[in-house]
Amino acid sequence: MTIELVLFVIVVALTLFNNGVQAYIHFEAYPLLRRVGKSEFAGYLGDYEARLTIPLMLPYGLTVLSNLALLVIRPEPVPLVGVIVALVLNIAVAVVTITLATPVYNRIKQAQQAGGADMDSLMNINLLRLLLSSAASLTLLYLLLTLLAV
Repeated sequence: MTIELVLFVIVVALTLFNNGVQAYIHFEAYPLLRRVGKSEFAGYLGDYEARLTIPLMLPYGLTVLSNLALLVIRPEPVPLVGVIVALVLNIAVAVVTITLATPVYNRIKQAQQAGGADMDSLMNINLLRLLLSSAASLTLLYLLLTLLAV
């Protein structure tokens, strides 16, 4: 097994993992915010945020770094344009998070309750992140199939 193939498998696995995390956030974590009472909200969000590093931020950072490395070191049959598309989609998740989701999330955090238009907006923004993550996963799965077909 070559380093190129190992790196490619790492990118595929991390991207799929991140896609699963986005699905979990969209279908479980964010909807549960609506059920947290105002008096418990700050503590709940504090615990939630403290637990995000390992399951969300670390794998995402490793995904982007390994995806960048894949631009230079990739299995020969894997087209560069596919790797670039996957990278752009993976980075787009962070851009959406920073530019769109974080301001809305901070308003919810400041209000100490998840409801109304801000929560609806956050769910829509997270759906966009989930779609971007899914598109990155599908792109890499397509590239994997291309590699296996050789």
